Amino acid sequence: MNEVDKYFTDGVPVNENILGIKSRYEIQEKDFLKKIQRLNENHQEETEHKAELEEQIKMLKSKAKDLDTEFKKAEYELNSKVDSLKEMKIREEKLKDIMVDDLKMKQELLKDLLTENLKFRRALEKEVITKEKRWERRANEKKVLKKEQKVNADEIVRLKEEVSQLENRANFPSEIEKL
Repeated sequence: MNEVDKYFTDGVPVNENILGIKSRYEIQEKDFLKKIQRLNENHQEETEHKAELEEQIKMLKSKAKDLDTEFKKAEYELNSKVDSLKEMKIREEKLKDIMVDDLKMKQELLKDLLTENLKFRRALEKEVITKEKRWERRANEKKVLKKEQKVNADEIVRLKEEVSQLENRANFPSEIEKL
């Protein structure tokens, strides 16, 4: 019990001024109590909100730490892949150089083979032409020989006939002998 209440319960005569002061006091007390209650509620809300914010800060710090770890892991993997790609590029360039050299060598070999093939083809064509000419010459020679043989055969036949006529004459007494 406060002093004002004590004053009124002591039996002191009530007067209007005192009643007005009492009612103002009670109204102010209620207002102050409400304000205190609101302040307590606000303090409680702020404390809860502060606890929530601290919890969020902890979660965000944890999340930031996890993200930082993931970032470092991703960065490491990316650097590993970049290094791997660089090595692959170097190997591919070396392989390309080897393949270009091999291609040049094979092109030279192909050029030499084509040149040699062309020489063989020309030699073969020349040989074919030469053989064709020989066959032609031989065919012509055979024709000439056949003609000569025919002429000779005809000559032999004629000579045989002549010989046979001569033999016939030789075998037949000549008219002089007959006479």
